[in-house]
Amino acid sequence: MRFTINLVSHRLNVRGAAIIACIAAAAMGILLPSCSTTKEVSTKPAAAPKALTTTFRIMSFNTIHALKNKRDVARFAQWIKTIAPDVLALQEIDVPAEGKSGFDVPAELAKQAEMHQFFGMARYWNGFNSGNALFSIYPIVSQRVESLPVGKGKVRRSLAYGVVDLGLRSVAFASTELDDQSAAEREWQVKAIFHLAQRDSEFPLVVCGMFNESVSGKIASVMMKQFLLANLLDEKLSAAEQQIYAVRDSVLKPIAVERYPYDGTRTDAVVATFQISQ
Repeated sequence: MRFTINLVSHRLNVRGAAIIACIAAAAMGILLPSCSTTKEVSTKPAAAPKALTTTFRIMSFNTIHALKNKRDVARFAQWIKTIAPDVLALQEIDVPAEGKSGFDVPAELAKQAEMHQFFGMARYWNGFNSGNALFSIYPIVSQRVESLPVGKGKVRRSLAYGVVDLGLRSVAFASTELDDQSAAEREWQVKAIFHLAQRDSEFPLVVCGMFNESVSGKIASVMMKQFLLANLLDEKLSAAEQQIYAVRDSVLKPIAVERYPYDGTRTDAVVATFQISQ
């Protein structure tokens, strides 16, 4: 009987000492093995990781040479900021001809809108080099001007091509203006765009610009053989000659499109939102 009582007393003392030791260890920030709790390990299979996705907004607009001074550009830049595109494609925008003085619209707009910029000349116009331009809040890591084919005596056309680092991946953007008189000429120029997309397939390509015919025209049907047309997401844009395309079978998917009128030119911009999957 005395042995039993002593044994019980001894066990209580040992257990009490262990508890006291745990409390002391906790106070010192130390976890002793005998104080740790056992955690159950789940045997359920881990869920498959979701693909990384992000979105960007691309805006395309024809300035029709309306930006002529700092006041015009300041007004336009404020309008751009209210829409907040990630990438901006402009057509019929001007810089001084080489060796001549004049107002550099893309440089001033980049400064006012706080964006990177690249200008691609298409032709000489009223003392200026006129063409297309790309602006981006992200770095434009490479850039070049691609000439588009034109018939003898026709107005020269080009495409401003730039690769933009969007973070998740790099995407190529092109700003252009096709012939405004001949459907055959426009189709010839579209075939050159197809060649560009195939040649530089390393980067998914978005082509924006003035196509000089509606979405229901022949050129849109030709373009859609290799490109997705963002304008189709809103039937109200079926008559728009300003169009935004993304190459098919790429990581780009148009998910929204909007129209924004600008009082300064009484013309509309088209803004498309794209999703990037990786």
